[in-house]
Amino acid sequence: MNLGEGNAQLADDDMDDGGYVGGQRFELFSDSGEADIHLARLRGWGFTLLRFVFTWEALEHAGPKKYDEDFISHLILVLQKCKAHGFLVFLDPHQDVWSRFTGGSGAPYWTLLACGINPRSLTATQAALIHNEYPTPAQPDPANFPAMIWGTNYSRLASQTLFTLFFAGRDFAPKCIIDGVNIQDYLQSHFIGAVSHLARRIKEAGGLLDECVLGWDSMNEPFEGMVGYEDLRRIGASQALKKGSCPTPAQGMRLGMGMKQDDIEWWDFGSFGPRRNGSVDIDPNGVRLWVDPEVADEIDGVNGRWGWKRSKEWELGKCIWALHGVWDPSKSTPNGVSRLSSTAGATEVKDIDILIPDYFLYSPSSEGMGDVPGGKDKVAFVEDYLLPHMRDYFSALRAHHPELIPFIQPPVFHPPPLLAGLEPDDP
Repeated sequence: MNLGEGNAQLADDDMDDGGYVGGQRFELFSDSGEADIHLARLRGWGFTLLRFVFTWEALEHAGPKKYDEDFISHLILVLQKCKAHGFLVFLDPHQDVWSRFTGGSGAPYWTLLACGINPRSLTATQAALIHNEYPTPAQPDPANFPAMIWGTNYSRLASQTLFTLFFAGRDFAPKCIIDGVNIQDYLQSHFIGAVSHLARRIKEAGGLLDECVLGWDSMNEPFEGMVGYEDLRRIGASQALKKGSCPTPAQGMRLGMGMKQDDIEWWDFGSFGPRRNGSVDIDPNGVRLWVDPEVADEIDGVNGRWGWKRSKEWELGKCIWALHGVWDPSKSTPNGVSRLSSTAGATEVKDIDILIPDYFLYSPSSEGMGDVPGGKDKVAFVEDYLLPHMRDYFSALRAHHPELIPFIQPPVFHPPPLLAGLEPDDP
């Protein structure tokens, strides 16, 4: 049974600065006795274990290493109520499609800017479909936001990029350096730091760890991003949810640079699953997903609001995948087809701008070691990227909660990691 503690709501028209207002919280000590009534009802129904949901944003929305102690104090009071009603709890740092700013929940606003993304450009480029901006920011009609279409954001450029950077930035985006470390280390260290700070505060409160709080979830439904993607020019075979516009990663990258794209697949989703229903053209009208230095408030790489320093190699305003040679925007066309002239005449070639269509399929760190083309090994997301992050995460938490029970989630539709052969001291 999930129990949520009012993590966050978007203040009206506050996408510019990540406007944050606390979500609806339990009224712990009011005359209504809301928390006691709700918890007593759950116990009466026979529930004894709660999955207590919170978000990274709720902890660290004000900026890097700026923790919301008021929220944490309230969360601890709710945990104490759970204990009083006889519940056992495990804590879940929840996310869906990365962040509420990309159509779900989870990470703080500033993580998008840290990754070079302009949150105001998501709708125009269809890098994410957002409830409060649907169908356009100028004329929003959120009541007609298609049911469950938010889940397709996993197959759109924003989530694909953000999760790739979080789990595998060192391998696939080595030029993305911020505060002297790769963006992967920057994001993971802040996520782990925020959750371990919460663990420390719960420990200091006393009487909760092991008596009520049994363990911690790793992350709700972690996503591999583009790691392991076989061909950026095609919709992946593993993409189970297709609804509305379904750009390929290549089309998504072009849209992210403000380029019109023709013939993007359109899918309906009915009682028998997804069904192809024609194509659509999408035109961002020059709006780019990638934030310009002026909009990001960065001068010489130093951010005026959030304080980080970006490396000179990481040029804002340009697609980071073009920066790493995955594709060449100068060769792009609306339909993906280019005409090449030769002595034999002109020929049409599709997706000539995609220079390395299998860029995310092979591990750069295995150069010259594998037995596949180029001497590289195919990546195994869970073993190569997810498990190393989990080890760092649970190791940090065990500093405050030594006897925690780890709850491990693989990506959706992926088998869980094989834990046979782990050492006894593995976190």
